[in-house]
Amino acid sequence: MFRLFFIISGIFALLFAQSGMQMESIRSMGMGGASVAVADDAYGAATNPAGLIQLNRTQFSAAYTKFFAGLDVGSISEGSFFIAPRPFGKNTFSLAGSYLFQDIFSQMKLSISAGRRFIRFKNNIGFFSIAVSGDLYRVGYNLDNATYDEEHGDNPS
Repeated sequence: MFRLFFIISGIFALLFAQSGMQMESIRSMGMGGASVAVADDAYGAATNPAGLIQLNRTQFSAAYTKFFAGLDVGSISEGSFFIAPRPFGKNTFSLAGSYLFQDIFSQMKLSISAGRRFIRFKNNIGFFSIAVSGDLYRVGYNLDNATYDEEHGDNPS
C-alpha cells in the first residue's frame, strides 16, 4: 500500500494540468494567493476539491472584486460563486464559476468537481481523498475598446 501511494503520487507530480485562470476567493487573496491550504469552506471547490470531504454542512459563497479601484487603468473586476453541498458519505461534489472582466477582455470559467475519501487514518487525524475537476471556458474580446500603436507597427486597416 505504501509503495502504491508513492507511485500514484509520482504520477500526479509529473502532470502539469493547470489552467490560465485561477479562481481565487476573498480569503485566499488576503493570504497572498495561498488558496490550496484553505479547504474548509466552499472556496475549496476551485482550488482543492478533494478537501471538501471534511465539510459538515452545505456552503454557498459569492464574491465580487474590483482590482485597482480608484486608478485610471481601466476596469478590471471579477465575480465568482462557489457551491459545496454537504458530502454524501464518502463522496462529494462541487460547482464553481467565475467571470473576469477587463475593458477589452473577458473570461468565464465553470468548474465541476467530484471527489471521494478512500482512507481515514487512525484516531481521526486525517484522511486521503482524490477529486477530479472538469473546466469549461469562454473567452471574449471587445475590440471596440482596443487602441492601436501605429508607431510600433500596429495597423488597424
